[in-house]
Amino acid sequence: MQIVLMLDSQAPSQAIKPMEGLQCIPVVVNDIARARYVLLNMSIDLWICDLNLDDLDFRRLHSESMTRNAAARILLTGTPISQHLANTLIKENRGDQFIAKPWNVLAFKRAVNTLLQTPRSPDDPAAAPPAAPPPRRIITPSGMQLRIKPSMTANLSSTPPAEEGRYQLDELIGEGGMGRVYRAYDRLLDMEVAVKLLNHEFSRDQEAINQLKEETRISLQLLHRHIVRFYNLEKRQNQFLIIMEYVPGVSLHKYMAQMPQGLVPLDLVLQIVGVMADALGYAHRKGVLHKDITPSNVLISEDGVLKLIDFGIADLMNRQRVIPDYVIGTPVYMSPEQLRGDELDARTDVYSLGVLTHQMMSGRLPNAPDPTVETLAFMPHPPLVGFPPRVGKVLEWALAFETAGRCPTVRDFNINFREACRQDYGAAIAPPEARADEPDGV
Repeated sequence: MQIVLMLDSQAPSQAIKPMEGLQCIPVVVNDIARARYVLLNMSIDLWICDLNLDDLDFRRLHSESMTRNAAARILLTGTPISQHLANTLIKENRGDQFIAKPWNVLAFKRAVNTLLQTPRSPDDPAAAPPAAPPPRRIITPSGMQLRIKPSMTANLSSTPPAEEGRYQLDELIGEGGMGRVYRAYDRLLDMEVAVKLLNHEFSRDQEAINQLKEETRISLQLLHRHIVRFYNLEKRQNQFLIIMEYVPGVSLHKYMAQMPQGLVPLDLVLQIVGVMADALGYAHRKGVLHKDITPSNVLISEDGVLKLIDFGIADLMNRQRVIPDYVIGTPVYMSPEQLRGDELDARTDVYSLGVLTHQMMSGRLPNAPDPTVETLAFMPHPPLVGFPPRVGKVLEWALAFETAGRCPTVRDFNINFREACRQDYGAAIAPPEARADEPDGV
């Protein structure tokens, strides 16, 4: 499938909306450093560039990108005042088309499809392959200085020099509240890994560093089929790196985006809830909360194994109090007590799993439309609608505003949810496997 890079001044969640339904893989960034990293290290079929982005030197960025993406089509965009610059760039063979903002969605999709379907011909001077570049030194989005090897098409040796360091960052695959995650190559062990580069502010906060070390020590003990492995915590150039298992696949978020109305089939909902209850229950018994259960943190591997990722913000049970003005996570999936900064236990993950289950079954979140953090923290969600009685009752139990009235463990939620589905949908559903040797919860 073709890859489209969108460098746009909007928030990625807004910029990506016009791309919905297009047969391509969108990579959306809103700063120049990230765009440069992608252009130099990924093969891009189409580059959509907002000419109004602050500090953008388009000609320089375009020239740099030619070393890897000489044949990429370029769709220029921006406010109408950018039209003159765009016309000049197109005459210089630095762009193919301009479309003004605000976008007409149909016109935008038509332009993207047309450019994706008309790759540059070999005779196009703009598509002439560049000379094989020497190894070059660039600044990655994280600020770490790394040597980037030339494209493999240059027929140069792929063996990196010894001084390049242990990890070669190959591709940005995700980012969240704590930092960015890259698919990387571990030169020492000759294997692919995932490397999370933590935001620089963590390296300046000694309390956060101490907490991170403690969380990592605990997370290293999480050995479970459905939890992505932690390998190590390292520090390079005053920045912390978390080294993790790399699992090729797609996130539940991407899977749901491809489904009609975002609805997940009941059999898969039951499988996901069962797997997550088992993985979370195991982590809870080890004293670890996840605290950021979202569709983006559920991975469906290429061989169909579900993995729960990003325990990087998990902490020891009943210890951490979230600082109200520094909340890490995704608020619409977080429990009210987590948003308020109250002490947490297993019920905070029960709440988040209830939100995700509600979304998978209905295609929507249980919260009021466009809620503020204050609303989520201090007001119960609206009454649930659209569910059969028993399923609705179990979801209400998981999503209870007060922890005293909430389902106490993820295992209890899984057992009752499966039974409710069996009764309400008439499905032949087997009960979860008994785990008498390892009681769930804390």
